[in-house]
Amino acid sequence: MNEATIQKALYWRARGANCILCIPGAMLLLDGEQDFLQVTTSGYVHEFEIKLTRADFKADFKKTSWGKWKKHELLSGTVEPPWRMTNERDGILLPRMFWFVAPTGLLFAEDTPEHAGLLEFDGEKRYDPFTVAKRGRPIKGARKLTAKECRRFSRSMGIRMGDLWAHDAAPWVVADGPAQATNNSNGVL
Repeated sequence: MNEATIQKALYWRARGANCILCIPGAMLLLDGEQDFLQVTTSGYVHEFEIKLTRADFKADFKKTSWGKWKKHELLSGTVEPPWRMTNERDGILLPRMFWFVAPTGLLFAEDTPEHAGLLEFDGEKRYDPFTVAKRGRPIKGARKLTAKECRRFSRSMGIRMGDLWAHDAAPWVVADGPAQATNNSNGVL
């Protein structure tokens, strides 16, 4: 099981829900990468942070935004967003909901902060492999996307979804780039 497997499952989970955009591997909120973003029909963003080890989970609480403010302190509301992270007209863009996603049994609900939910992923289940182990509370200060942000998210989604599905759509593509297809043992194209 890897991050891409869980990202694909999150995409299929979101398809029937109130979701208009799904973006794997985004770099659109705060300062850093989000494993998976979902934009709801109401215009709010949900962030999903995929954790495959407990060490990775613990390291998430040490992440900082712009080298100073801890991400989960901003999300929990224990610190105010710094002035340079805000846009005077629209304000800072925080996710409405924040979720940790981990293989079943890796994390426990009591391990997660109050603002974070926990989705457990069972890779053996073909249909509906997710179980809500804990529902987090909505993030204080979250707002809806502006039209400009929605367009930017849409562009990012097109690029990222292409990256995520490339290996399934074109099996000859390898991690270093397209492999050379040959039709005989001499290597002649």
